[in-house]
Amino acid sequence: MTIVVLDTSVVAPDFNLSRPAMKVALAHGREAGWTIVVPEVVVQELIRGYRRALKDSLSKRADEATRLSRRLGLHVPSDQIDPDRATDDYAMRLRESLESQAVIAPLPAVSHENLLSRDVDERRPFKNGKGYRDTLIWLTVLHEATKHDHVIFMTANRKDFGDGDELHEDLKLDIEGIPRCGKVEMRASVRELVYEVLVPKLPSATQTLALYQRNSGVALADALAESATELGWLDQLRFDVLEVHGVPIEDVSLECLDTVTIDRTESEKEISEDEKLLRLQCRASGPALGFGFKSELAMLDDITEVTPDWNSHVSQVGLEIEVSASLAVAIDVADSSWKISDVEVIESEVGGWWL
Repeated sequence: MTIVVLDTSVVAPDFNLSRPAMKVALAHGREAGWTIVVPEVVVQELIRGYRRALKDSLSKRADEATRLSRRLGLHVPSDQIDPDRATDDYAMRLRESLESQAVIAPLPAVSHENLLSRDVDERRPFKNGKGYRDTLIWLTVLHEATKHDHVIFMTANRKDFGDGDELHEDLKLDIEGIPRCGKVEMRASVRELVYEVLVPKLPSATQTLALYQRNSGVALADALAESATELGWLDQLRFDVLEVHGVPIEDVSLECLDTVTIDRTESEKEISEDEKLLRLQCRASGPALGFGFKSELAMLDDITEVTPDWNSHVSQVGLEIEVSASLAVAIDVADSSWKISDVEVIESEVGGWWL
């Protein structure tokens, strides 16, 4: 088990933790044997940063509204956003998100005497009377190192924690003073760590798609149906005439697909840091509707009844059409969501049919 402790410097100002590397780390860290730990101090600093950024944005919008009013005579409605309420909502969302994908570490149990001693002695992260919150974060790292063999401390704050690419000597002394302390490694880039260590351990895009279908209950057939309007691929399955046992069926159109099975994966490639593109060859089937002349339909041995409700000469006929198609599926490797981006019908054939 590897513990990955996040410092504020590698998270802020990504208040929604939505950068690709962070999304992948939070969503799939456990698959690589990671437990991601976010110190309580970092959570509170994110909340404080959100409040400041929101108030700053609202202030700028108010100034711009005033300028528009004075220069152009435009009335701009006043802002209805309550920054305190918005910040409270953000804090709740942030904690819920972290608790579902990581561990929020409580404030370390440390005495005022200990903190005062570090401050007076200017033991890093303390320096020039500053470093209280950074020290609480570092003590959280040490606490995790007493319980685990390997701790990765993610921080871009080399000034307070580091000496070049390594931990500062004061912090090394802290580690040496703890019996049976695990290895503590300092890394500055979440992106480099994720794509160097985590991504190679993730399942292939094909496996990701299968897992997502199983866990979400969203089948390929449903996704194809949803994509039909947007992509217009059903137009490839409209036929002026199809022959069934020598009988012409006219104006045939596929209604939907009931089943979809993947025959093989044609290709898989990375199109961005957090997105892969799968090309799948699939076989599917579904009902279609068409029209046939009753006199010709009656010649078929297996037809016992002709529905008379269209007109006196023509019946509406239902067909089962089987389709071989190539699907392009874009997969977000962070949250395993996916979307069909292209459908190419390779061939189709008529199976069972009914009136």
